[in-house]
Amino acid sequence: MTHPTMVVPALAMNTGCVKILEQAHIEVIGIRRQGPMGVLMALANHTLEVRGSLIATQSNHPYAADPNTEWLHASLAWQTQMPSYEDLQLLHRAVFGRRRYAYQVFAPAEKHIDGSTRDNLPAHEFALHLWGRVDGKPALPEFGMFGHI
Repeated sequence: MTHPTMVVPALAMNTGCVKILEQAHIEVIGIRRQGPMGVLMALANHTLEVRGSLIATQSNHPYAADPNTEWLHASLAWQTQMPSYEDLQLLHRAVFGRRRYAYQVFAPAEKHIDGSTRDNLPAHEFALHLWGRVDGKPALPEFGMFGHI
């Protein structure tokens, strides 16, 4: 398949993202810009039976410990099921690569964000998210430095 191409200036996601998805038998069936620095990819498995989307965005967060640090956000959503742990590993490899840290955040219930209320996106009950610094550095202590976590 010939993939639609799109350049999003300075988005620091892994340049091999589409290839990694293809190797996992996930087809990118559409790409469009998402915000000032982001991309939304429409996805389907090789049989086109399971459809979903991958969103990758980049921005700084003025309320972070260092407001000048750029962060990547990646989400994966399937239409009818929650992404698996293997799907989340694939999302990490596809967007962040093998050398950058990424985190799944469990916020208090009152801090959960519904996409429809903030970004004019439909709420999606089957989406998981990862966050990580663009420079790939850890944002948390090295908890395993003295053995197993």
